[in-house]
Amino acid sequence: MELHEIIWKDKFIDKIEAKHRVRTEEVEQVLFGKSHFRRARKGHVKGEDLYVAYGRTGSGRHLIVFFIRKEHVAHCQSQPAI
Repeated sequence: MELHEIIWKDKFIDKIEAKHRVRTEEVEQVLFGKSHFRRARKGHVKGEDLYVAYGRTGSGRHLIVFFIRKEHVAHCQSQPAI
């Protein structure tokens, strides 16, 4: 899967930084890097399914990133892999 752009919503930026201690730069490294992607479930809105990316940041940190894909744009939420 190839993504071209991420649309960040403020509430998700605040959540991933405060709750999960993940920076937006780390999420972008996973989404634009060599990660494994899969569709987690069909979305409630046509063409907006929930996907998961499993990958590593530039520093080697493992992350699981949940995002809604709309065409080539991702709306993100992330957490560290356990």
